Amino acid sequence: DMIVLKPGVYPVRAYNININHAGTAEMPICVRAQTLGQVRIELDTLEGFLINAPYWIFENLEIKGVRKNHGSQEHAFHVIGKGRSFVLRNSRVHEFNAIIKANGTGGSGGKTLYPDNVLIENNTFYNSEIRRTSKPVTFIDVVGADNWIIRGNFISDFAKGEGDQISYAAFIKGNSSGGVFENNLV
Repeated sequence: DMIVLKPGVYPVRAYNININHAGTAEMPICVRAQTLGQVRIELDTLEGFLINAPYWIFENLEIKGVRKNHGSQEHAFHVIGKGRSFVLRNSRVHEFNAIIKANGTGGSGGKTLYPDNVLIENNTFYNSEIRRTSKPVTFIDVVGADNWIIRGNFISDFAKGEGDQISYAAFIKGNSSGGVFENNLV
């Protein structure tokens, strides 16, 4: 499926947007604007898109967090469990604590599933002010997932003003393997 959003501003007020229908390698599900700058999605959510299905692509979108309480605006994208082969490309995402968070979830037989084989490419990530929260401020926070490619992104202005005041641009940790950071400007 190709979901092409018409130009405009799309306000979303919810806990999250649950993505649990799968695309396929041959036919991924794509949410996009024709060109960057035509569409802005304003998320008044704890988490924006909760990706728990494979083969989703988001591209050419501006995604802005609009909650006044920084402690209750965590992620634009939370990629979990079955969310493998997720792509975020050529988008501008800002005003979040952790723009992209990835971690495993329980699967059948007690095995943990991780969202592997992800591409984060040619995006701009920033905040316009210091986040007034003690919660983690890390724009790309990947735990346990394999084969993430993070390339050609611009990552700036990530700062936490409360708690330990420690912030990170991006990391891949927790027994992950095959991750690549290349040609990013931080």
